[in-house]
Amino acid sequence: MAVTDTGAHYGHAADYQVAQSDRGVVGRRADQDLWPTQRPAGAEHVRASPEQLREALDGRMESAHRLLLKHSLDQIAQLRKQAEEIDQEIARLFAPHQEAIQRPCAVPGISLTAAFQITAEIGPQAKTFGTPGKLASWAGLCPGREESAGVSVSNRCGRGHRTLKRVLTQCAWAAVRNRKSPFYRLFQRWRGTLGARKAITAVAHRMLVVIWKLLHEEKTYTDPGGQLTPERIRHRMLKCIKGLEALGFRVPVTQNSQITSAPV
Repeated sequence: MAVTDTGAHYGHAADYQVAQSDRGVVGRRADQDLWPTQRPAGAEHVRASPEQLREALDGRMESAHRLLLKHSLDQIAQLRKQAEEIDQEIARLFAPHQEAIQRPCAVPGISLTAAFQITAEIGPQAKTFGTPGKLASWAGLCPGREESAGVSVSNRCGRGHRTLKRVLTQCAWAAVRNRKSPFYRLFQRWRGTLGARKAITAVAHRMLVVIWKLLHEEKTYTDPGGQLTPERIRHRMLKCIKGLEALGFRVPVTQNSQITSAPV
């Protein structure tokens, strides 16, 4: 409210974070009435020119406005300091499980903060869940089954664990933005038939299955790249054979020893 009363329009010139400098451009403006002739200190990360910045921040900055701005900046600094202390405490508590934390971090789209949240919810080894299907059901990332008189009414996912579901959905969106990620290819394959919303839920389900295997079996994540594993090739082969047999064909199958993998 104090900034609006001054007539200054910060967002019109640039989009920046006050934390990138000591007190940022806003702090400098709160400490003085006029801009100096050179570019204001703390505005190194601002895309706007010095003239545009001065014009955007030009206004009637009175003592009451400067006081309110300083109080707001002090509150932001205090909250940032508290957040850093909490992060340090979380890192200390998770110190015995650093190896388990690093395994999900190798999966595309999962940051260190997300790995902390996921591990805190399902455990460092996911011992509570005997299969990835049980974990997906508990998280609410698997199709449901709602029937009435033998007729399927809805297949929507259950509510599940809201925190874990939200974190994995955000990680899935981050993963599909990377074109080199295998989750990007899955999302593109499913989006045409399921739609973006259901496709991202399916990607989150796949990520949760991968995380369960990494934690439960204590494995290291390896990016499959654009190649299919022999197990996946056999699955596709059997699916194609069943499709041909359903049409009345009978196809003899012979394996080529020179082909060990194929592109997705």
